[in-house]
Amino acid sequence: MRQLYTDIFTSYQPSILPNSDFSAPLQITLSPYLMTITQFQEVEETLDVALGLICTWVDDGFSWTPSSYGNAEYIIVPHTDVWTPKFVLVNSVETYEPLAGDNDIFATIYSNGTMSIVYGDVLSSKCTANIYKFPFDSQTCDLQFAVWGITSNDITIIANPISLARSTLKIQIGN
Repeated sequence: MRQLYTDIFTSYQPSILPNSDFSAPLQITLSPYLMTITQFQEVEETLDVALGLICTWVDDGFSWTPSSYGNAEYIIVPHTDVWTPKFVLVNSVETYEPLAGDNDIFATIYSNGTMSIVYGDVLSSKCTANIYKFPFDSQTCDLQFAVWGITSNDITIIANPISLARSTLKIQIGN
């Protein structure tokens, strides 16, 4: 693994957007999964959730032949070693902080150049309450994400619907 790391990072610059085809924006796939709804406040119109975000993209600078490195199909590195999208929750109640923050999270690099990182955080967002049918109302809340400091000319975000498949959701109101 050390030789693989040395070979693929020899001339790599983590501060440079990994897009070798400048005629098209870098595509980032965002797959959110809900772990839990912590709180919904109708009066304050806020929603607090524990959410995971799986982000994937292709970095053409990272590719290797697995058989040359002991059949290593992937390598896991600190996220600070590679370029990663700095996602922020646009409709946050709090400040605009990148989801990874200063946390020690890891990126997985696959031999075909696919990159993957999983962010996790408790997020507090604005959510306009519709209480027209109270107490039988239902709410729809949007979590709006953007990559801080990068325009749509440089990246395209492909957002998958929120998944509950990786989590269990149970909401009980009242007794």
